Amino acid sequence: MLFRSIQRAPFQSLLADAVPSRYRSLASGSVTFQMCAGAILFLMLGRTLGAQTAFTIAAVTVVVIAVAMGLAVRETETAATDEPSASLWTAIRVSLDGSVTGMRQIFLATLLLQMTFQMFTTWYALHGMERFGVGPEEVTTGFIAWAVGGVIGALPAGVIGGRIGRRNTMLLGFATLALCLVALDRVSTVEQAVPWLALASASWTLPTVN
Repeated sequence: MLFRSIQRAPFQSLLADAVPSRYRSLASGSVTFQMCAGAILFLMLGRTLGAQTAFTIAAVTVVVIAVAMGLAVRETETAATDEPSASLWTAIRVSLDGSVTGMRQIFLATLLLQMTFQMFTTWYALHGMERFGVGPEEVTTGFIAWAVGGVIGALPAGVIGGRIGRRNTMLLGFATLALCLVALDRVSTVEQAVPWLALASASWTLPTVN
């Protein structure tokens, strides 16, 4: 999980620099759409071929993509600047000290959003079978539903952000995600959980994309 995040983080972080602000929500939506579509594919591979084979195929795919990008993608040279590059610690300090209006609130909201996402998916992976009294294959259905919700929600999330504003879209996503998680606490079967998992994932894309 750690190495997966390490290889994914630079791409997501640099997206903000590569795409103009007015198109950033759409670009983030496209990336999230592709991520969730890939999740569906490899979850289905896991059910068909087994987890070990699916992980091996996924690892090889990541290496192939990295090699292809290394060979095909070239950065354009930019004019030299005398301004020093910001360090990681500077970025953290600016995110928390309130010197940039709204930055601290966005940072904390994003942190809590991703913590909620990671904690919920980890709980579901570890305790889904016990919670619903089913086997591994039925639990995988819930992950597929989550990925489908991400596919359905990602691109519209970018459009909605462009129409009603990123802040409003993020607040809408937080509210609907909270409602979905409360509903998931009330269901008793995987079949009942599947639509709520899909809707929760679609809600998660609203703040994630924007």
